[in-house]
Amino acid sequence: MLLNPGQNYKGLEQVAAVTKGSATTLRTMSEAPNVFQKALFG
Repeated sequence: MLLNPGQNYKGLEQVAAVTKGSATTLRTMSEAPNVFQKALFG
């Protein structure tokens, strides 16, 4: 998860693919709880 989409998102996507996970970006940290909830519970 990246707060700044300008950061190395491609690297994060590669790690997610290897670990069978997912990658996402946030515009603000207040979005983080919703992202984690969705990742854990669908």
